[in-house]
Amino acid sequence: MNKRVYIMCAGGMSSSALARLAQNYFDEKAINLTIEAHSVSLAKKLASETDLILLAPQVSFMLKNVINDVEDTMVAVIPMMVYGRMQVENLYQQIESIFNND
Repeated sequence: MNKRVYIMCAGGMSSSALARLAQNYFDEKAINLTIEAHSVSLAKKLASETDLILLAPQVSFMLKNVINDVEDTMVAVIPMMVYGRMQVENLYQQIESIFNND
């Protein structure tokens, strides 16, 4: 089954570069994940469409609110170093760890 991950930031713009790089990495490695970028303001609306919401570090202060809004969807924060340096391998490790602990 293909898992869907949404990276969410303030406007969905800074996260789109990371999502694009990560999707390319997943495709190259034949990893069955789909990743997209969206604005955190859409978290509640889009929660039913995704298996995991990853918050960009700049919106990490919204973690509790997002968790309350999406109830049944897993939510985590991307570490600043992973996000800022666009470390897609480390991002994948984070995603894999979250799904394996579910």
